[in-house]
Amino acid sequence: VGAVWSVVNTDYGVQGVADRFAQIEPKVLFTVDGYEFGGKIRDMTASIGHLRQVLPTVEHVIVADQFPAGSCGPLPDDVLRFSEIVTRTAEPDYEQVDFSHPLWVLYSSGTTGKPKGIVHSHGGVLVEVLKANGLHYDLGPDHRAYFAVSTTWVVWNMVVDTMIVGTSIVTYDGSPTHDGPARHFELISRHQATFFGTGAAVLTMIEKSGVVPNTRYDLSRLKAMMVTGSPLPDSTWDWIYRAVGQDLRVGSDSGGTDVATAFIGSNPLDPAYRGELMGACLGVAAESWDPEGNRVFNQVGEFVVTAPMPSMPIKFWNDPDGARYHSSYFE
Repeated sequence: VGAVWSVVNTDYGVQGVADRFAQIEPKVLFTVDGYEFGGKIRDMTASIGHLRQVLPTVEHVIVADQFPAGSCGPLPDDVLRFSEIVTRTAEPDYEQVDFSHPLWVLYSSGTTGKPKGIVHSHGGVLVEVLKANGLHYDLGPDHRAYFAVSTTWVVWNMVVDTMIVGTSIVTYDGSPTHDGPARHFELISRHQATFFGTGAAVLTMIEKSGVVPNTRYDLSRLKAMMVTGSPLPDSTWDWIYRAVGQDLRVGSDSGGTDVATAFIGSNPLDPAYRGELMGACLGVAAESWDPEGNRVFNQVGEFVVTAPMPSMPIKFWNDPDGARYHSSYFE
């Protein structure tokens, strides 16, 4: 429909939501009646009134009502229930927009002031996700992808993206260690996932717990893993091939919120080496420079992208002259 969307975790406090959403002045707010974590339902209905106070531009509140009546508090009378909306018949209304039309707003970490709203485009993201999913991750209609990821992390947007090549997705709303540290691999086995995306810290946590997933679960359909968020330790590389599967394609990817994709990462053609990223992603002019700005090889340098990428921010929100954008990336 041409609308711009943005998302944070349901467990964010009201102020954390306001720091991000108030600046983009949303008209429609989706939230939940509650969420389950560690086997317990967390009631979120009381926060709806507070969210409206800090987001005065909101005209409609839609609640994804996930739990039976009585599990959570009552909803205000003017709140729309998602379960009721989807029972109505409606014809899709597809809006034609420019290549550079805003698609979504992501946020910087907020370590140096309030989080900046990073805006990506319909066209740039479309080109990027077809490249990343269809070529780098080799996904298609016969695949099923499971990502261990929160909705505030840019990797959640990558989960949504996988559907564009016809891949089915598995999502999980809950604690990553509920019923034990191998919870993610239990889900991979149950749903016969072929692709697993996760953070390196998650795998290291499971490794240190002493769990050997392939002795407890059927992981025969799992063919590839995308690991990101932090460097994957050498011991965890070895653990994956020993305790998960010997014929997996494991790729360690380095990317960012700023481009909603990877800079350097995996592909299905190159061999995997312990502790190494396979190479620059397609369309990424990745180089290593010394302090004087000279390109260097086989030594530590500063990572630099020397040319525009398919997916890069078209602007920062509320930055009409581009000053903040320029100072962040080009000064």
